[in-house]
Amino acid sequence: MKSTLLVATVAALTTTGPAYAYIDPGTGTLVVQSLIGGVAATMTMAGVYYSKLKAGCNGLLGRKSDAVESEAEK
Repeated sequence: MKSTLLVATVAALTTTGPAYAYIDPGTGTLVVQSLIGGVAATMTMAGVYYSKLKAGCNGLLGRKSDAVESEAEK
């Protein structure tokens, strides 16, 4: 059963035919926009998790975080 499925999958992936496809300029813009959005989302997530990690490490070491220090000064 597994060998039949494997042979069918390999045959389907290795045989190709003409695509008759057209990629318009809007598709390229969509790809670039998606990449920029992905980079922005990744940077935002990294910043959020970095601040949480930093606050957690400061809590383990007994230090006050920047937010607590700034509120204490007011």
